[in-house]
Amino acid sequence: MQKLLLSCILIVLLAACETETSVTDAFPDRDPFEFQSADSTTLMRYICTRGDDAAERAQSAHEFVDSSFTQFADDYAKRVIESDDINMDNIDLETAAFAETVIQEAEAQFQCLFYDQEQIAATLPPTDPPSDPSQDTP
Repeated sequence: MQKLLLSCILIVLLAACETETSVTDAFPDRDPFEFQSADSTTLMRYICTRGDDAAERAQSAHEFVDSSFTQFADDYAKRVIESDDINMDNIDLETAAFAETVIQEAEAQFQCLFYDQEQIAATLPPTDPPSDPSQDTP
């Protein structure tokens, strides 16, 4: 249930995000950065003001945004499960307000704007094919 709710929250969170080209065109004085989420399921994109410390600031912004979103999703899922109340209107409103606050804080603190995320295809370990009982010899 938590993973489903987390996925729903993140989809809503980024529903209105811009494409990378339009963002880089809008901010030609900034450099793009990409990082995987802590759980390695998402590629998160940022655009940061240039400078010798841009990569360090981008990493810090990513850690802040990723951990904030994850904590929000975990706390929200727990609250929904405990109250047994899923109100999609509230989820949309609270998620959007929280995301806006986190993104603004990252911009203010690190001069890095989080603007997009992309799901990374999960890779599963290889498995043996199912055995065919008709091939078994006694």
